Amino acid sequence: MLRLSLLSRLMLMALALVIAAPLTATDAHAGRKIRLMYEPPDAAPALGAPVVVTLEDAREEKKGGTEPNLIAQERNNLGMPVGIFSGQGGTVDPPALVADWLVDVLEAAGYAAQLDPDEALPRVHIKLLSLWGDGMPVMGVVRHSFSVAFTLEVFAAGAAEPSWQAPFVADGKSTTVFMRFDDPFEAGFVRAFDQSSRLVLAAVATEAFQAALPGGNVEAAVAAGSEVGEQKDADGERKIGSTGVTEEDLPKGFTSWDPEVYGWGGKTMPAGFIWGGVGLGLLIGGDQLARHNALDEVGRVTQLAPVFSTMNSVAHLPYTKPDPGPGPVVKGLLGEYMFEYGVHITVPSFTVTIATVIAASTGADIQTVKAVMGLSSLSYLVPGIAMVARFRLFPPELALLQNQTEDAYLHLPAGITTLAIGGVDIAIGVLSGVVGVLYAANVITASPTEKGLLPEIGGRGGRRANSAFYLVPTVAPTLDGGVSLGLHGAW
Repeated sequence: MLRLSLLSRLMLMALALVIAAPLTATDAHAGRKIRLMYEPPDAAPALGAPVVVTLEDAREEKKGGTEPNLIAQERNNLGMPVGIFSGQGGTVDPPALVADWLVDVLEAAGYAAQLDPDEALPRVHIKLLSLWGDGMPVMGVVRHSFSVAFTLEVFAAGAAEPSWQAPFVADGKSTTVFMRFDDPFEAGFVRAFDQSSRLVLAAVATEAFQAALPGGNVEAAVAAGSEVGEQKDADGERKIGSTGVTEEDLPKGFTSWDPEVYGWGGKTMPAGFIWGGVGLGLLIGGDQLARHNALDEVGRVTQLAPVFSTMNSVAHLPYTKPDPGPGPVVKGLLGEYMFEYGVHITVPSFTVTIATVIAASTGADIQTVKAVMGLSSLSYLVPGIAMVARFRLFPPELALLQNQTEDAYLHLPAGITTLAIGGVDIAIGVLSGVVGVLYAANVITASPTEKGLLPEIGGRGGRRANSAFYLVPTVAPTLDGGVSLGLHGAW
């Protein structure tokens, strides 16, 4: 009788899970998450008749009906599907997003649309029949297709039967992917919503719809339908939008701000002070925790500077042979990463926020404010250069590992993270600084509808959560009693 060791049995179980995982596309733990998003059409200059938007999710059971965030599948080379889910980065799922999208489309047609129920108002009801994407390898490349199907119904106030209804089917067109830097599923759904917006706006502009729901703006609907999804204006230049914020919209304390600057980021800019405070806390706490571990737990040194010693010492990271126990290992790694991320966050957060808020509060326009933000982002070079210089501490430790004189395994992830953070900070500082110069020289015209500092040139926009660089080290035990090390991150 064949007997397997515990390690062998666990390895076979892991292999079985790896093989079975692609077969369970409806398992919320299989596959990956993306940002489901759309590009809102330009709203009408003035909103007229109020209307309530309601939604019914009537998708197929295995295509989002049971799991509302299941929106697509991605097949491997054997044709096995893996689920693609919405919700990445804090973005919402189809029911909420589709309702928001219809509100924006109706506002582009001149209606004062709302989601709050009101029986005294007419109602536009959307029945979502399908929202699905598929990616399949064909001859070494991947073909993606997307579709959105729904029906619209218009109900007069208090009516039980619709006075107008129509079915709609839109697609995001098929794409062949060789190499790209955006996510083809995210971009495909944005295109699908583009076509959906055009179809609905064209229907809203008809006499039949206007008869069922008077009070809209036909000219605005036609104009919005012709422009949705276009990133260039009539002259072929990049579209420069507007947030629609006026001087009357400025709250107390922001009356000196340019309205477009406040609409672009007035509510979020001061949050940089919070991040700066978090970074400073990590910096101080990590430095002191690392110093305490080096002196009182690891004992590799007997004297360190009272503050900021971690910039020039890695004595807080213990060797793993003989086993130092979990205490020194946890304290050493925790102090190390707190310090690293404190260095990474503190100086740029305070510098960029203070410079940008000063420019904004003195009434500078969006062009000037974005130039100031870009130039002040050169402050990323400070932690970048500091972390790259600090990396010099790790090669001697890693040489001990190579020579097998000491088990300096903990120094490997710490050194990689230090170098990675330094390199990324330098890249951010240089890129942002160049963009700031281009804004200052009026080479690039700033648009308040582009949420970040970088102008959106190429690619697609859409409603999405703000994204940021993050890099997280991973340390996990292995089955044979060792330790696996790695990095997980995104840009």
